[in-house]
Amino acid sequence: MSKYNKTILTDAGLELAKKANAGKAKFQITRAVTSSEDLSGKTITELQALTELPSIMQNGTILDAEPTQTDNAILSVSLRFTNKDLTNSYPIRNVGLYVKEEGKDHDFLYALATAQEAEFMPDYSDQVLYRFNLQMYVVVGRVQSVTVEILDGTSVPYDVFNRHVEESNTRLEDLENTRAKSATVNGSEKVLPDDEGNLALTVPNPDLSNYPTRSEVESLTDLTKIKFRKQFVNGTSEAEDKTWSAKKNADGTYTIDIFNDDWTAIKLVDLIKTVGGKADKATVDALTTRVNTLSGTTESQNKVGIDANTLTTTGVYRIETPTAELNYPTSNGGVLNVLNGVNSRLVQIYYPDNNEAPYYRFKTDNNWKPWVQLASASGVYAKTETYNKTDVNNLLENVGKVKSATVNGGAQILPTEDGTLPLIVPDPDLSGLATKKELSKAVKVKTVDGNEPDSNGNVSTNSVKKVNGVSPDSNGNATINVGVKKVNNTFPDSNGNVATIQIFDNDSDARQYSANHPDTLTGILL
Repeated sequence: MSKYNKTILTDAGLELAKKANAGKAKFQITRAVTSSEDLSGKTITELQALTELPSIMQNGTILDAEPTQTDNAILSVSLRFTNKDLTNSYPIRNVGLYVKEEGKDHDFLYALATAQEAEFMPDYSDQVLYRFNLQMYVVVGRVQSVTVEILDGTSVPYDVFNRHVEESNTRLEDLENTRAKSATVNGSEKVLPDDEGNLALTVPNPDLSNYPTRSEVESLTDLTKIKFRKQFVNGTSEAEDKTWSAKKNADGTYTIDIFNDDWTAIKLVDLIKTVGGKADKATVDALTTRVNTLSGTTESQNKVGIDANTLTTTGVYRIETPTAELNYPTSNGGVLNVLNGVNSRLVQIYYPDNNEAPYYRFKTDNNWKPWVQLASASGVYAKTETYNKTDVNNLLENVGKVKSATVNGGAQILPTEDGTLPLIVPDPDLSGLATKKELSKAVKVKTVDGNEPDSNGNVSTNSVKKVNGVSPDSNGNATINVGVKKVNNTFPDSNGNVATIQIFDNDSDARQYSANHPDTLTGILL
């Protein structure tokens, strides 16, 4: 059922009413309109400032306007709106009256009424006529200053029509009593009485074209077109939202049948049976608490102890004294959450009271899997060194690259953009080394045991006593001094070796050695 707030005069309407009350202005009510705009969020001040009603949907019919019995400054205006030729349905959220001041060219919004519960105006697609009547009371200053524009052909309301009939009957009685000489009906020509003094008056039937016929009224009261919407509990204990239509019975009554759909009553009966008859307040309070929290907690029996393997029913259980023998993951008390997926998948999650990370395990193929503890973020970061993306990219960029190099203690040489070291190694000074020719002369065998070598340098002898005046050792080997004194200006060591290049594992040692031995080629092992 629709409900509308009291009529609000706009600021412009209030000013006009003041002028009309002082006898300084006259105005005409020109039209009534509806709007679908939601103005519920606006204040009274904001509504009073309106000069036009937004989102106008229809113009209505002004049926009648007359002053109230108690106040000559308030006008009662009868309005009607229909869905004839309406293509789009809409809610009638606002109704407004427009007026035009005498001598002005345009009308403006004089008063409006906003909806608390809006009337719904359906479209005319089903060819079903719908009418919405509304009585608006507006302050006009003085009703003598106001005229109302009523459309031609508009029929009057029932109360006006009945009053007109009553007035006509009274006038006829007066005519009968006074033996009227003539009479007129609705301004028609005079009707003269016959010889017996009777007036043959013909009263025309009223124009009721704007009023619904009996069949139209019956179509409007067809309850099969009424929809009933309800949230209910279905057979699988789930909340559901559904709309039903009423059905007409043979005796003319209507039934909205939700019996087969709504299982709320059955679930309530099951709940009462679970409680066990009439429950006292304590039982009801405990049950309310369980319903509000959707699931209660089951306390373990501390004296006997509950084996975790036996807790397979879905629910939340408070465990006071867990032990490894009872198949708990820790000795700290806590809460066990059991999730049973129709016995096809069983999961237990244990939350210790000491705020350590929870544990979980599964039961598959009738066997419990080992408990697994979830890792907390703080634990992971405390045990693992982490690198951000920039750090990782920098490390990858520098892997396998030489940063710099020096040659013979010279200046530091940096790699090019493609990672190449442009090294220039100087030719070594070999002036102190013996040539092959010099070496062959130094080691030339003159005689062996008094025997000179042949053209190939070979001496045929079975017993070597001396080589270049040097006697062989017990193994028959003779050590020949070839006379090498220096290599690159470096004396040989005690073993006769001369180091001509030095290789190091790191840049620091290579630099230091190169600085101390500028004549030696120094390198780094990569």
